Amino acid sequence: MSFNWNDIFTNAAVLSEGIAVFTAIALSRNLPDKRLFVFPIILAIIFSVELGSGLFITNDWKPLTYNLLSIITFSGYSYIFFNHIKDDKYKNIIKICVLVYMISILINCWCANIIHESHQISYIVGGINMILFAVMYFLSILKNSKSLTFKHDLMCWISVGLLLFYVGYLPIKLSRFYFSIHLNPYLVLKKVQILLIVIMNFCFTLGLVWMKKK
Repeated sequence: MSFNWNDIFTNAAVLSEGIAVFTAIALSRNLPDKRLFVFPIILAIIFSVELGSGLFITNDWKPLTYNLLSIITFSGYSYIFFNHIKDDKYKNIIKICVLVYMISILINCWCANIIHESHQISYIVGGINMILFAVMYFLSILKNSKSLTFKHDLMCWISVGLLLFYVGYLPIKLSRFYFSIHLNPYLVLKKVQILLIVIMNFCFTLGLVWMKKK
């Protein structure tokens, strides 16, 4: 019996998401802040969609499914960052960024069919927001404590995971149309996307395991 390493690598993203969900649920009682209850829910929804995408969700419903998933994901993480960033200036920036994201959703709904077309504009805006929020979280920590208590701070690991993923993935998202025409480069970028998902969920899992218990 020979292993198909390509299939194993392709499924590594879903596997990493499953490990992160299992860890989050198993350690949910130890979350240092009750407002982080949203985090395991986000991971569980993402894992369910990714798993269902390969088994139950047909191609006709995938655009709508992933458009709704993006809205839920970005809204959830925005809630988490808003409640864990202490600086009022940064909180106001988050409010503005969320407003811009909501406007981008309306623009996308006006320009593209939410059921049959992927909403690129709102996804890119949401991804940029995640990068900004992660950076602002680190700046807020440095401003208030002058040092990062990285290892045991779950929010630090969430921020690092999101930062690494969206800094790496947004250029792929922006160039997806071009590379979908040129098949071989597109397949390479797809593998990079999978690797970024694995790294992000690895950060989430480490953060959950090492977080300071309540």
